[in-house]
Amino acid sequence: FCVFYFLLVRNNYSKIIYPIKSPNLSIQDAINISSTGDTVLISQGIHCCDNSIIIKPGLVILGENESNTIFKKISYSNDPIFIIDDAYSIATIIGHIKFIGITDEKSKIMDIGIKIGNGSINYRIYNCTFEYFGHAGIYIRGENKGLIDHCSFKNIFRPEINNFGYGVVVY
Repeated sequence: FCVFYFLLVRNNYSKIIYPIKSPNLSIQDAINISSTGDTVLISQGIHCCDNSIIIKPGLVILGENESNTIFKKISYSNDPIFIIDDAYSIATIIGHIKFIGITDEKSKIMDIGIKIGNGSINYRIYNCTFEYFGHAGIYIRGENKGLIDHCSFKNIFRPEINNFGYGVVVY
């Protein structure tokens, strides 16, 4: 299915960007210089996040594998790790990544792994793991149409805030 999808939707002008293999190029920088249809490949390792990473519409963000490509939240804020807004005709795709929120059980932070908003109508999140989020692994706001498949959600509960431990929240 994935190969078929890329043959149909991606074009000859799409490029693959490796942010970690390029000196002085952050993941956000790689996303900012990419164009619709490009793929940003994230190398294995723990990528600490103190600010949200804004995903442009129509990009593919892939980790090497969901066990070893990890985005770990280090700031005590409610900000999500990834934000997807306005995904449209060409799908925004995120796959093979582990997202880890604030691991302190006593934290009252209502953090989120991925926030999807602004009428995103074409996205896919697959083969991702979400752990230790105070609000939700994936938070979807507004009228959206997309696919979330083969994801796992672990320890999405904090006794201090008595949240419900949702993997996916839709408002």
